[in-house]
Amino acid sequence: MQKKKKKNKNKKNNKIQNYNNKKIKKVDVNIDSFEDQKPKKGNRIIGKIFKAIIIVILLGAGSAFALTSPYFNISSIEVHGNEKITDSAYVRLSKLKVNTNIFKFKKSDIISNIKKNSYVEAVRIKRALPNKVEITIKERKTKFLIQQNDEYIYLDENGNILEISSEKKDLAILTGITTEAKNLIEGNKLKETDVDRMQDVTKIQNAIQNNEIEQFDIVDISNKFDYILFFEKEAKKVHVGDVSDLETKILYMKYILEEQEGIPGAIYLNQSKVYFSPE
Repeated sequence: MQKKKKKNKNKKNNKIQNYNNKKIKKVDVNIDSFEDQKPKKGNRIIGKIFKAIIIVILLGAGSAFALTSPYFNISSIEVHGNEKITDSAYVRLSKLKVNTNIFKFKKSDIISNIKKNSYVEAVRIKRALPNKVEITIKERKTKFLIQQNDEYIYLDENGNILEISSEKKDLAILTGITTEAKNLIEGNKLKETDVDRMQDVTKIQNAIQNNEIEQFDIVDISNKFDYILFFEKEAKKVHVGDVSDLETKILYMKYILEEQEGIPGAIYLNQSKVYFSPE
């Protein structure tokens, strides 16, 4: 009886084992097969080289098209920001030509060409694709004159010599400069000493304008401690001194000019006591 029970028990255990074996399947993983599927280093390098070659070919083809296609030929050249010099003059200076390829020039060359004109302070060049070039100019403005014989040298506020002309503009004439006559050439610049004194004169001009006084005709800048203004219509000269306490000095000058209207003489603002001395 016990043997029979043991036998039945063994049969039951065998059935459970067989059932578990059916549920759990053994999976064999072959690591070597995965290693074989990895791309080899040599293949990766070849792939990268191939991609690089394709990119170079595409860039080369694109460049060739851009440099040879009439689609990119210049059809118009626009000039902006200029007041003194004409559009056509700037186009001539640039040496750009209509119907030439828009990519076949260096911006730096165009800027250098245009800056040969002394009135030009800054230049910006823009390619407006596909076929337009835009030139934007910042011009210098005349501020003072220097008279040399029968000619007038035009200066901007920084002492740059812009032009030499027989025409006299309605601007103040500087005298007493330290720059040598041989260096008064278009495109040159006055000595720093003169430029510094010009800045002082600009301050005097601004103070005069703020007080609604007619501007002077000539200014002597030979002595930075005593700038001398000449009013030709009033037949008066004014010793301003330096540029300290300008507002007060200009108020005194305005009062004397009004009180002594039509009387030639000199106004002294550079003394401890301001006074007028008739001629």
